[in-house]
Amino acid sequence: MRTDPGLNKPDDGEEKLRRIFLAAPVGIGMVSNRVILEANETLCRMTGYSKAEIIGRNSRFLYSTEDEYNYVGKEKYERIRDTGIGTVETRWIKKDGIIIDIMLSSSPIDREDFSKGVTFTALDITDRKKTEQALISSESKYRELVELAVDGIMLGSNDGLIVSLNSRMEKMTGKKREDLIGLHIRELFTDDSLKKRPLQFNLLKEGETVINERVLKRDDEVNIIVETHSRMMPDGTFQSIFRDVTEKQKIAESLQRAQKLDSLATLAGGIAHDFNNMLGGMLGYIDLARNYSKRIEDTAEYLDKAMTVFDRAKNLTGQLMTFARGGDPSLKTESFATVLREYASSALGGSDIKHSFSIQEDLWLARIDRSQIGQVIYNLVTNAREFMNPDGEIQISAGNITREKSNPGQLKPGNYIKVEISDSGTGIPDDMLPHIFDPFFTTKKKGNGLGLSTSYSIILRHGGSLDVESVYGKGSRFWFYLPAVMSETGEGATSESVIHKGSGLILIMDDEYFIREIISQMLEHMGYRAIQASGGAELLEQYKSHKDNPELKCIILDLTIPGGMGGKETAAEIRKQDSKIPVIASSGYSSDMVMSDPESYGFSDSIRKPFTINELSMLLNRHIKLQATFRGSSNNF
Repeated sequence: MRTDPGLNKPDDGEEKLRRIFLAAPVGIGMVSNRVILEANETLCRMTGYSKAEIIGRNSRFLYSTEDEYNYVGKEKYERIRDTGIGTVETRWIKKDGIIIDIMLSSSPIDREDFSKGVTFTALDITDRKKTEQALISSESKYRELVELAVDGIMLGSNDGLIVSLNSRMEKMTGKKREDLIGLHIRELFTDDSLKKRPLQFNLLKEGETVINERVLKRDDEVNIIVETHSRMMPDGTFQSIFRDVTEKQKIAESLQRAQKLDSLATLAGGIAHDFNNMLGGMLGYIDLARNYSKRIEDTAEYLDKAMTVFDRAKNLTGQLMTFARGGDPSLKTESFATVLREYASSALGGSDIKHSFSIQEDLWLARIDRSQIGQVIYNLVTNAREFMNPDGEIQISAGNITREKSNPGQLKPGNYIKVEISDSGTGIPDDMLPHIFDPFFTTKKKGNGLGLSTSYSIILRHGGSLDVESVYGKGSRFWFYLPAVMSETGEGATSESVIHKGSGLILIMDDEYFIREIISQMLEHMGYRAIQASGGAELLEQYKSHKDNPELKCIILDLTIPGGMGGKETAAEIRKQDSKIPVIASSGYSSDMVMSDPESYGFSDSIRKPFTINELSMLLNRHIKLQATFRGSSNNF
């Protein structure tokens, strides 16, 4: 085997180190007592001096000031003694007078004897320092910009705690910065504001920008309305911008009031006409029933007709309350197929218009306000009926559908019930189609323009969507989506032909005498004995007398008692003594939060007035486990 004898020379390793020393991309040298003994070419190029001008000189000539020279000598050699390596940042002055930033690292040949020499490396970090200074300057300008912003700006941790904020946030909240930092963001808003629009951290974590309008509470109680724009940052924190829209809101409310005043005459005229007709119909049918009371068949027929007209009046009242008062739904899990058939058939009653149902056999349940969704179905079917040609057809269908994230529209991904109501009627002109969901807008000579706008509002409050398409002269198609319930049992699936039967005592509270009387008659028809009270104080006296009586089965409380103790306060007093007895909230206003979430206020359930004996029966079936029998009455109040 051939070998190169030169590879084994004793100085071969030293030669390699010398070559590395010369070619290294950083400046390398050696000093003893701070006198430069060695310097590579890179160090020469870095400083602008030749090797001859460097070697043998004290390193003081490289430093711009005496203080810098002394600082490096003291700092570097202290670190070498402690760790064996001394690294400092300093500034050198080149031969041409230009000052450069240097990262200087030194290590002794012998830690016990520095006189044997100290090697060093010098890295030019001038460009890096410029970049750092630029970033610092940029951050400073950003902070200044944030501080000068007319909007409040806040940073929060991923669990909702306030971390940082600008001066505008202090002014908006009326609190000092040190008092705000560490608070949870929910503490900035009023309780009512959070109930209407809960915090949506789940959407932030999904990468969405969340925009909301909330009431910001202040210590001086002069609360302001703010529009918030929030988004999650890459590091997991979130940023929110608060814009004061109080004045903007006041202007908008003033304009709305003016528009409502302009529309009031139209609204009042339409309602007065329709309601007067309905009252006239009820009065006429009931008067006929009274005069023909000896003929049972005729009496039943006239009363049935009176109830049909009453249902129309009840539907109109529900529309007005939903539209004017907000109409928060009182949600219960229902068999949607049953609700759809019931209300669609009611809207088609007495008509010879051809119609068909196509309802998926295993249609999912839905958590809905039965009365409000019934209004939507009744309104849409009635609308189709009124625009129908004599030889046309109304088609009503419902099916299960799962919407993926890629689907268009505003609905979140999930399981939904899709309902379509289509007709082959006259259709809607193109210029009117964009306005059909506007309040008071109507194409009918007789109408108040509330049906479709109310339906749109109801569907939105249920977490769904309502839309329409129409071809003028050929017909229209309305469809809406409602979130489906996959695991609960439908509360509304009880057969309408079954009525609750039981025995015992039930307490009733309502300020209207005739309502107390009708509820009492309903309960007596079911086998109960009813005790009436006109207000909370009277009811609590009755409860005190009967609370230990095993015959006491249930308590029904009207929420609103003018000038007296209402149902919410009365229920709170009852719950102090009994946490199990069924306590039912009763009201004509679905916008009351108690009706939509009775359990949070100490109630077992809620029922909205007016209700039928069958609706009361289904409620009692849920809370009093007794036998049921076939319905013998259809009383309403």
